[in-house]
Amino acid sequence: MNKTNTTAQKYSRPIIKNVSPWSITDYPDTMKYLHPVLRGKAIEIGNALHNDNYTDEKILIDTAIEKAREWFVNGGDMPRRRSSQRRKKGI
Repeated sequence: MNKTNTTAQKYSRPIIKNVSPWSITDYPDTMKYLHPVLRGKAIEIGNALHNDNYTDEKILIDTAIEKAREWFVNGGDMPRRRSSQRRKKGI
């Protein structure tokens, strides 16, 4: 029996199976330059999507980053800096 790869099989995206969850020290290169808090949220979302059986790695990463940015824009729980007025007054 002769097995040949079709073009679709040859160039298909990798399927995620039995992959350990991402962590703060082990995450996709695409998240490398994200702000650490934003990256942490993208990792959290990506792990949740992976648990929901997303199988396409590219879509999984893109969706995780997009949702993390939406979270940030909508007022995510980012650490706040104290205003300069409060520092001057000692508050």
